[in-house]
Amino acid sequence: MWIKALRVIPRISKGEWNQLDLISKWLISTRAAVFGIVMAHATNNLLNDLVDHNKGIDKDNYYRSQYGPQPLEHGLMSKSKFMRYILVTRIIASAIGAFLIFKTGPETLYFFGFGLFFLLFYTWPLKYIGLGEPSVILFWGPLMVGRTYFVVSGGQ
Repeated sequence: MWIKALRVIPRISKGEWNQLDLISKWLISTRAAVFGIVMAHATNNLLNDLVDHNKGIDKDNYYRSQYGPQPLEHGLMSKSKFMRYILVTRIIASAIGAFLIFKTGPETLYFFGFGLFFLLFYTWPLKYIGLGEPSVILFWGPLMVGRTYFVVSGGQ
């Protein structure tokens, strides 16, 4: 299931979900098949699902609920367990970010903060006022590509 969850967003039943190991559940919950900057993107996906679930957006025929499982909305896990997924994923993403800042210098810290802003505010309010997708196009793409190059090249 790990490989499948990294390649596609699998449709599964509650019975199938209950048979999965912790890593498989995490890979499906974070929509690992669509990862960008892996852990930051995973944190954003989890926060997106949490906010949409809390606001009732994912009910009924919402398109996101139709193409893959949403653990909260589909009753696959409790909110407290889902919050633990968010916490662990965020800690890993922050640790990776801190390491990269240490390795490449303070310029990476500014872009880390800029990326954190969009990670936290994409779901709400940006998405709810029609600025979610424009922010992805205008900021996330260049931020991910440009800063990934900067960090991979050692800050050169």
